[in-house]
Amino acid sequence: MDKKNFELYLPSNPKAKLADKRTRIERDNGAPKPHEHMEMLFRIESDAYDCDVSASMLKGIEKDQTDWCFDGTVRGEDGRTYTVRTSDERVTRLCGDDPKYHTIEWLATQVKAEVEIVEHYVAGRVYGFVTEEWRPEDREWETIDSLWGMYGPDEVLGQIEEMGLDVDPVCAPTDIKWEFPKWTWTEGQE
Repeated sequence: MDKKNFELYLPSNPKAKLADKRTRIERDNGAPKPHEHMEMLFRIESDAYDCDVSASMLKGIEKDQTDWCFDGTVRGEDGRTYTVRTSDERVTRLCGDDPKYHTIEWLATQVKAEVEIVEHYVAGRVYGFVTEEWRPEDREWETIDSLWGMYGPDEVLGQIEEMGLDVDPVCAPTDIKWEFPKWTWTEGQE
């Protein structure tokens, strides 16, 4: 399936203000750490991020563990150095015992994706979206649906598309506009 090239609007744009339905992207300031929110393959740490969370979420990548099958550092796109580690036990539990999952090459591709998630969290690029419908009798927007805790612009727009929310326009506030550089923006009145 081809990815939709979203056209994003500021809420002040007439298309966003005068629509019957819209999807509004917002920053998720209360988002949990990625390691609290999902089972991650790697223990990831930096000067800006410590993944210590509940013991059950870190089974196989405890801090005092010594039998790492992947142990190294990765420089993120944000310029930070991230220490990344995982164990054969963790790989087997989350991915299976197929030997392809236990190769350095496969693990290297996975660590890049997980470091990117952590980078989004550290930078505050965690989003949610609200689908709204205009209620003329009340002269206000009514929330129909919402979803929160998506790390990065690709994930939030991908989720809107995957859920089949062909609700146009998709709008976002000015303060997060620069975080969506790959998409077309239609300016509105401020």
